[in-house]
Amino acid sequence: MSRLEIAPRYGGALLARLFPWVVAGAGYAGRLVGFDTHGDDLVYLVTVAAPFLVTVLIAVPLLESIPGDRDRPLLGAVKLGLALPAALAPFSSLTGDYYEMGSIVISRIVTLWRPSLPLTRWRSDDLLELVRARFFAGSAGTIEDGLGIAASFGLGVALSFLTYWSGAWWARAVLRAASA
Repeated sequence: MSRLEIAPRYGGALLARLFPWVVAGAGYAGRLVGFDTHGDDLVYLVTVAAPFLVTVLIAVPLLESIPGDRDRPLLGAVKLGLALPAALAPFSSLTGDYYEMGSIVISRIVTLWRPSLPLTRWRSDDLLELVRARFFAGSAGTIEDGLGIAASFGLGVALSFLTYWSGAWWARAVLRAASA
């Protein structure tokens, strides 16, 4: 059964009272546990990426609209406060969700020429924990692991910039349409 674990400091206790699928716990702002994609990497990738639609469709356009509020500084300040966390979420999620997205793609590509690679070997929503487990916790991480993890992280970084740039492109399109 799927559940969303949210640390109490992020409102997990309150949300657990409101929603039956939310559990207060873990040290994360949100971690989906027990979600079964039935081996479908596209479903897995979309599930990880979907929350960042808020960045693209709302947060970056809101951020980009602030210069138009020069005559209303309070409105600009409110917009900044609302938009900035979500607009920058791709960058604050580099070692989490964006690493995970990169690892989904890289591990799937590598299995094309090395089918024996377990798909889950480099997949994680916590890069630092994965590195600790692979290389420092008595596990015998390999050069292949290092390369796979590095490639996954690199792709995650590229995807984070692509997300933000998509939001900037969308913002320009929306702002142009609004001013026309």
